[in-house]
Amino acid sequence: MNTLNTISIQGYLAEMNIHPVKNYEYYGMYHSPLREDCNASFKVDYTKNLWRDFGTNEGSTLIDLWAFG
Repeated sequence: MNTLNTISIQGYLAEMNIHPVKNYEYYGMYHSPLREDCNASFKVDYTKNLWRDFGTNEGSTLIDLWAFG
C-alpha cells in the first residue's frame, strides 16, 4: 500500500480532469472532488503529497482519497 502513496495526488486529480482553482508554489486549492463545493476548499500539498478538505475537516493520503471516491 505504501507504493500507492508515492503516486502524486496532483497527478491523480489531473487524470480525473480535476485541476486547481489556485496554484501556489507548494500546494494547490481545488473544488472538492468529494462533495459539491462552490469555494476552493480542498488543498493538495505538493511537497508532502497530502490532501485536506476544509469543508469536512478530513484529509490524508492518496489511498484515503481514492477510498472516499
